[in-house]
Order: sequence, then structure tokens, then C-alpha cells
Amino acid sequence: MRVFLVAVVVFLSVVAAGCGGSKSETTPTQKWASELCTSVNTWKNSITSTVSSVQQGGVTKDSLTKGVDQAKTATNKLTDDLRGLGRPNTQAGKEAQSQVDQFADELDDNVKKVEDAVGNASDAQSMLSAVSLVGSTVSTMSQQLKTTLTSLEGLGEGKKEIQQAFQTVPACKELTASIT
Repeated sequence: MRVFLVAVVVFLSVVAAGCGGSKSETTPTQKWASELCTSVNTWKNSITSTVSSVQQGGVTKDSLTKGVDQAKTATNKLTDDLRGLGRPNTQAGKEAQSQVDQFADELDDNVKKVEDAVGNASDAQSMLSAVSLVGSTVSTMSQQLKTTLTSLEGLGEGKKEIQQAFQTVPACKELTASIT
């Protein structure tokens, strides 16, 4: 009986080893897309949380300044992550890297605009202007993100790999679902 059990265990081990091909490998392009989308999701969640906290706590010069500082920290982390990605391993890699770098530059510019507006707010009127600018800038950032993702999926040679990565990587599915 014991020999029979050992034989069954050995047989099942051999069969299981032969079935090992079912584990899919992550391609370099999928890894790149995952890092990009995970970083953007983290940033997006941070910005959403910051905006909610400022709105719930009442808009004051201090709450706006604190919110801008939090948004700046989150955006700096994102732009560092984006610039550190390098290019995806596709024929369109250089173009993709350029699109991501452009998005990072746009984010930096937007944070600077908001920081200046809030820093210069000294009375009720300028506070209202700063709040308005913050709202429109967050909307602009969202549009820039959509434009960047659309551009990445529509690149020339190698775009199919990037499209496929965005469609299969869970972080990218979450991101695209949240911005449509």
C-alpha cells in the first residue's frame, strides 16, 4: 500500500511539472505599463483624497496651503517615478518615453501654477481665485492624463504591445476605468 501511495505522489508530481506552462510570464512592456499605471493610480488617489480633505475641512488659506503641499509631494513622487520608467521595450519605446516625460512636465507646470496662486492669496477675492484655479487645474491634469494614455495606445510601431499591456495589466485596467 505504501509503495502504491509513493507511486501516486510521484506520478502526480510528474504530471504537475508537465503542466507548469500555464503560468504566464510578464513581458517587459507589461512590467513598464504596470509601473506606470500603479504610479498614476497612487497619485490619482492621493490627489482625490487631498481635494476631499480640503473640501470637508473648509477652505481656508491654511487648508489650501496644506493641500497644495500634499499635492506637490504626490506629484513630485509621480513625476520622479515616470521619469525613472525609461522606455518600454517596443519599437515605439522612444515615443512612449517622450509622451510620459511630456506628461510629467505638464504635471510639474500645473503644480507650480497652483502653488503660486495659493501662495499669493492674501484676501477673500484671491482665495476664491486660487480655489477656482485649483479646481480647473485638477480638471486639466485629468484631461492631460487621458490624452497621454490615448497617445500611448495610439503610437506607431509597437503600439499593439502597449495597447495589449494596458488591456491586460490590472493596474492599467483600473486606471482606464476610473478616467472614462
